[in-house]
Amino acid sequence: MPRQKLTDKWLRNIPVPAKGQVDYFDVLVPGFGIRVSHGGASTFFVATRIKGSEGKVVRLSVGRFSPNKEVGDEHASGFTLAEARDRARVLLDNASRGIDPRRLRQDEIDENRRKAEITFGAVAADFMELYVERRLAKNTQKAYRTAFGKARKWNGLALASITRRDAIKLLDRLDAAGHEVAGDRAHAYLRKFFGWAVQRDYIQSSPMDGIRRDNHASSRDRVLSDAEVQWFWKAAGNMEWPFGPYLRMLLLTAQRRNEVAGMRWHELSLQGNDPGWLIPGHRTKNGRDQWVPLTGACIGILEAIPRVLNKNGKAEFVFTVTGNTPISGFSKAKQDVDEGMLALAQKADAEAIIPAWTLHDLRRSATTGMARLGFPIHVVEAVLNHKSGAISGVAAVYNRHDYAAEKRAALEGWANFISGLERSENDR
Repeated sequence: MPRQKLTDKWLRNIPVPAKGQVDYFDVLVPGFGIRVSHGGASTFFVATRIKGSEGKVVRLSVGRFSPNKEVGDEHASGFTLAEARDRARVLLDNASRGIDPRRLRQDEIDENRRKAEITFGAVAADFMELYVERRLAKNTQKAYRTAFGKARKWNGLALASITRRDAIKLLDRLDAAGHEVAGDRAHAYLRKFFGWAVQRDYIQSSPMDGIRRDNHASSRDRVLSDAEVQWFWKAAGNMEWPFGPYLRMLLLTAQRRNEVAGMRWHELSLQGNDPGWLIPGHRTKNGRDQWVPLTGACIGILEAIPRVLNKNGKAEFVFTVTGNTPISGFSKAKQDVDEGMLALAQKADAEAIIPAWTLHDLRRSATTGMARLGFPIHVVEAVLNHKSGAISGVAAVYNRHDYAAEKRAALEGWANFISGLERSENDR
C-alpha cells in the first residue's frame, strides 16, 4: 500500500483509480490514511490493533474528505485533513490503551437512540404524574396542562433536541397573538418542567435557562375581549345549575363574587316596574346598602332557578345546593367554564388560547363594557358601589341621589350588548 505525505493540495488532486480502490497511508500519522474509489469518493480511515486483543488489525472509518470545507465549519459535512488527523489520533490513542473505538461508537449510537426515545411528550407525562398531580392543586394542574398544550408541537421531539431558540419562538408566538399573560405562565411552567427534567437526568441543561420575560400586564388589568365574553356566556349557559346561572349573573350585575353567591330571595324585588336587588350593607365591601337594578335577562335567570328549602322549610339562598348555605367551590366552576370557553375558541382556530383570567375580571369587563357604551364614569361607579371621584366634598356628603335610573340604563345597555354578541354567534 502506498505511503504518502497527505496535504490539502495533494488531496484535491488525488489520482482516481480506473477501477476498484486504492489506500494511501499518511507518513505523519502512522495508521491513518485515505481510501480513493474509482467513483471519486475519498474516505479517511484508521487501521490499527487494539491493545489486549488477539492482534488482528481493525479498520475504522473516520469520515469522507470534504475538499471545500473550512476548518471549524460545523454546518458543512465531511472532514478537512486537519480534522481527520485529529480524529484519527483520538482513535489510535484509545486503541493503544485497549479501548475499542467500535465499542465507543456503538455506545454513542445507543446513547443517541436513548435520547431520541426520551421525547418531550413522554417526559411531560412523567412530570405531570410524579410531580404536578401529587403536589399541586387542581387549578395549578390545569394550568400546567394548558402550558404543555401550547407546546404540543414538541411532543414527538427528543427532549434533548429542544433548544433555547425553540422556547423563545414559542413565547414570541404567544406575545404576537396578544397573549402576554399566557406567555408569562408558559415561561414559568416550562422553566419548572425543564428544571425538573435536569434534576431527574433526562437532559443535561434546560433550554429555558437565560430566558427572561419583560413585565407584562398583570391579571389585575385583565378585561375579557368581546369574543371571550361571547365564549363565556355560551359556556356558562351550557353548565348546569347552580353555577351556570350564577356565572351569568356575575357578568350581568357586575357585583362581587361573594355578594352574588350570597344572594337571598328576600333581597329581591322581581315584580313591578322597578325590579331590583337590595344588598344590605353588612354584606357589601364598603358597608353601604347597594341597590342593583335587575334587567330582563337577570329576571329570566332568577325565575328559572328552583327554590331550595333550608332545614326550617324556607327558601333563603338563591344559589345553593343544600338550602342552608350559599354555593362554594368556585375553582371547579371556573375550571369548567374555562374548558368550555377554550373548546368554543378552538372550533374556529385549533391553535387558539385564552389568557388566564379570574372571576373578578368579569366585574372589570362589565365596567369597561359600560364605559365603552358611553355611560358616565360616576354612573358606572354607582353600579359597582364605589365612592365616585367625580362627586366630592360637601356635595358627596349631602348627595341623596343614588342614580337608580342611570344605573338601570347602564346595566340594560350592558345586557343588550351581551345579547347582541349571543345573536351574532347564533347567526354564524
